[in-house]
Amino acid sequence: MKRTYVVMTVLAALALAPLGASAQAPPDPPKPPKPPKPPEVWHQTDKDAERGPERTERIERTFKVGDGAMLVLANVSGDIAVSAAPGAEIRVEAVKRTRIADEDEAKRQLEATRVEFSERPGSVEVRAEPRGRHNRVSVSYTATVPPATRLEVRSVSGDVSITAVKGEVQAETVSGTVNASGLGPRAMLKAVSGDISVSQVEQADELRVETVSGDVLAKAFKAKSVDAGSVSGSVRLVGGTCDRALVRSVSGDIEVDGGVVKGGRYTLKTHSGDVRLFLDGKVGFALEADTFSGNIKTDLPLTMVGDVQEGHGPRRNVRGTFGDGAAQIEASSFSGSVIITKR
Repeated sequence: MKRTYVVMTVLAALALAPLGASAQAPPDPPKPPKPPKPPEVWHQTDKDAERGPERTERIERTFKVGDGAMLVLANVSGDIAVSAAPGAEIRVEAVKRTRIADEDEAKRQLEATRVEFSERPGSVEVRAEPRGRHNRVSVSYTATVPPATRLEVRSVSGDVSITAVKGEVQAETVSGTVNASGLGPRAMLKAVSGDISVSQVEQADELRVETVSGDVLAKAFKAKSVDAGSVSGSVRLVGGTCDRALVRSVSGDIEVDGGVVKGGRYTLKTHSGDVRLFLDGKVGFALEADTFSGNIKTDLPLTMVGDVQEGHGPRRNVRGTFGDGAAQIEASSFSGSVIITKR
């Protein structure tokens, strides 16, 4: 009974504590979500190289296709490289690799790892299927396709490279990097644990680039819409222009170094990083900048709206226009700064 009385007394004291006692303290920043753990698949390492000589098995297939055909590449362990070439053929080379020291076991696992090719009107699909509980075979793909090919790439453990494919592109990997250049009107690139780099994109309607644990870099692009984000990495847009941009990170910096356009809308948000814009001042913009504990600075003179001026935290909010205010920029960080630099 005595113990019950003590517990009830403590609870009552907590309930009666004044709510305003902690009202002035800033809210704790949310912790970035942990990236999901990649599936446990085997991928060759330097340690594997010491086990035995590399043994390979090579498979090649060529498919006659028409304009706008689709290629689907699905893999578990191994790199994927796709590039465009003139013509009306899809050519795929799959190379199975292992370094198992025992020759008989290496041959058995190479044979057990299937690479399935399927063709339907207007589409080709290639899928690697490692079989066996302790399979130690990786499969790499090298493909050439007509420039207008639509492409879908899915990988669990491996890097992805795409060059000059102008059809719609969707590429994602769980553990690996994604590098793409010369893409067409619509592209979506994703990774869970890895960096993403995209460049030389012209006349894109939509460019989406997302990773959980890694950095994002988009450069030399021209697009109507850009959606770029990372949870625990930085996001950089360099040397590009777009009509609309949503750029976000939880624990990384955001950098935009390129021209804004008249009528453009740009939203840049991070929680614990800085937001930096490098602008040439040729296009006017309306700015709304917000930070809780960082600074807000600008090299370009603003006509302020309201009484709040640029300066130091806590809780700074700046609203103002530069020039004719033709573009809209919203930039915010909880614990970082917002900085606009004239270049």
